Parts: sequence; C-alpha cells; structure tokens
Amino acid sequence: MKMKVVIVDDEPEVLTMAAKMVKKNFSEYEVAPFGKPEGALDYSADILLTDYNLHASMTGLDLIKKYKANSPKTHCILMSGGEDTEEAKKYAAEFGIDFLHKPFAMEELVGMLKGETRKPVGVNYGSNIGSQA
Repeated sequence: MKMKVVIVDDEPEVLTMAAKMVKKNFSEYEVAPFGKPEGALDYSADILLTDYNLHASMTGLDLIKKYKANSPKTHCILMSGGEDTEEAKKYAAEFGIDFLHKPFAMEELVGMLKGETRKPVGVNYGSNIGSQA
C-alpha cells in the first residue's frame, strides 16, 4: 500500500516545491497538496506536512489537532518560516510534533520523511494534542 502524504501551505511556491521534493525522492508515495486546510481534512494520510500560519479559518496546529483526533498514528510535521516561527516551534515541542524551518533544503525534508531527523524512539507523537484541543 502506498504511503499517503498530505501537504498544506497557503504559499503556492512552497506547496509546489514541497510536493515536487516528495515525489522526486519517494516515487512510491502518493502526494496530495492543498492550499487550504479544509480540503485536507477530507483526505486521510500517513504523513501530514503543514504550515503553521495558513491565513485561513484554522492554523496548522488546529489542522494537526483535527487530524490526530481521527487518525492518531498520522505523523505530523509543522513548518514555519515567518515571524511566527518561535511560536510554532514552541507548540511543536509542547505537543511532540516534528518541526521544519522554512526555507528548508530537500535533504532536511527527505531526512524527516525517512525518519532520520524525527524525534527519538519512545516519544509519543502528539500525545498532548487532544488534551488542549
């Protein structure tokens, strides 16, 4: 069965670049890019890569919380590169979510998707997500 990766970012250039990086390095993955978080909620995924500041009705953290409520095993990666980066990093640490700083190199994204740069074994990804939804 193909791994499904959902990518959500309201910046078209970042969305396109991230989707191309995943497709180039993981041809066996099914990639679903979304410019708005609402569309992503109807799509189940093994991995969710989302921007923190989506300029939409919800933040990337809100999206992750909704995903985790329905699919606790989804590996979530929060990314940010704007003025809200420190806030996003804080939430990522608080909720046990991986964080990717934008702009990022292909090697950084690939390493995270391969599990080379994920949190250490034993970390309960997103265990606190539901408690503060």
